[in-house]
Amino acid sequence: KVREIKDLEEFGDQIIHDITHSLHRTFVTPIDREDIMALAGRLDDVIDAIDEYLFHHNDDPKPFIWTKKASDILAKVMRARATLDNAPSV
Repeated sequence: KVREIKDLEEFGDQIIHDITHSLHRTFVTPIDREDIMALAGRLDDVIDAIDEYLFHHNDDPKPFIWTKKASDILAKVMRARATLDNAPSV
């Protein structure tokens, strides 16, 4: 699983590289190049942060064990949805 995440991180880096390369080849864009570059950089930061988190917190992963029945979880989700539906708009 960690190898799969690492492969996805490298794939994300390649996408950032491709965006940068395409941006430099493109004459006119509907969005400022600086904004595109900033977005690409932030996306890369998110991917790197996920990779870093997994590196430090996934040394000995343990499976998640459900402690409640699915019907109990769904009932709680439905109550939360009803509460949100009745909440005043912000």
